[in-house]
Amino acid sequence: MKQEDTVTTITKTITYQQAQQIIDIACSEWKDTLFEKWGKDIILKRSIVISQEFYDQMRKACTASQHKLFDEIFGKDKPEYKVGDWVTWSGKTPITAQIIRQSGSIGGPCWVLNEETHNSCHESYLRLATPEEIEAAKFPSKGTPCLVRDHNAQTWRLVYSNGDGKFTSAASYKEIHSWEQYQILDINNLPTQ
Repeated sequence: MKQEDTVTTITKTITYQQAQQIIDIACSEWKDTLFEKWGKDIILKRSIVISQEFYDQMRKACTASQHKLFDEIFGKDKPEYKVGDWVTWSGKTPITAQIIRQSGSIGGPCWVLNEETHNSCHESYLRLATPEEIEAAKFPSKGTPCLVRDHNAQTWRLVYSNGDGKFTSAASYKEIHSWEQYQILDINNLPTQ
């Protein structure tokens, strides 16, 4: 008789009420998917078993507010962070940035998020950033003085960031432009050309 290999599948179990909470905050596309998977169990008030693979798909699609609900229901995930990951630090002043290196650790790894402010963050306060947080973090915060390259005039101009990849001219607050080449104003590091 041949003994078959057994595969252990990691699953999570939630109540029908928790499943309903997840459906309530989901976008319309996910509502349909979740109703197809869980609708009968919710109506019959049965517990719902979720595979690790499906949980990972849901977690990856979460917005910041959805991550909070998932943390309440499932507990915080302990992802493996690496240099280059976009993360959100939930400290006194939340920061979303890329990890640039790992620093020394006492009680767990610490990660350095950016050189400008040298934010060293303990991993217990980190989570992977949502796509919306990453997009917002790619640009200087609103009101930050920046220099943009005006290719037509072959000069650099002083502008202020709108926080969304667009800039308002220092001369006219009515004009808003996008610029491909920009840098945060740093008196000690002015562009040469």
